[in-house]
Parts: sequence; C-alpha cells; structure tokens
Amino acid sequence: MAAVHGTYQNGKIILDAPADWPDGTRVVVERSEDTIGIPGEEQGADPESTAAWIAWPDSLQPFVMTPEDEERWRKAREESKAWELAHCEERSEKIRKLFE
Repeated sequence: MAAVHGTYQNGKIILDAPADWPDGTRVVVERSEDTIGIPGEEQGADPESTAAWIAWPDSLQPFVMTPEDEERWRKAREESKAWELAHCEERSEKIRKLFE
C-alpha cells in the first residue's frame, strides 16, 4: 500500500482504513487540497444560497458509459472479486489477531 488517506481531527490523524505497514514506519503527512463539498464558511444561509443548493442536482449531467467502458468496469469488478475471495482467509486472520 503506497498511500493511505485520513482526516486530521483533534490533533490526531485518523486513517480511513488501517495501513498494512510495520510499526515504526516513518511517514510524511501533507495537507490535501481535495475536499468534499465546500467549507462551511463558504456556504450561505440566505434564501438565495438555499435555492441554489436545491437547484444544483438538476444541473448535473447523466453519466453515460460506452460498451467498452462497461466491459472494462465489469472486468475490473470480476478481478477485484477474485482477489477478495483469494485473500479472504488471510485478511480474516489479520483481524482475528488484532483481537487476541
């Protein structure tokens, strides 16, 4: 696993998922500019802002997949499922060891 994601909260980094790195692994933490949504201070509470938020979903364009895109997507799902099934016991054992 090359990179993990997380959130800085109350002076700590909370990872989205456990990293499979050995204890003592040194890391570099950089602030990501990727955010979900807009910051609270940029959200208006006035009626115009509320109306804009209500209208926003209607402005979205539908996602259209070509047959080639759909085939690649299906193949990726099959490969992912096969990997998950092949590593299920190994991952279950790691989880069991966490609770010993």
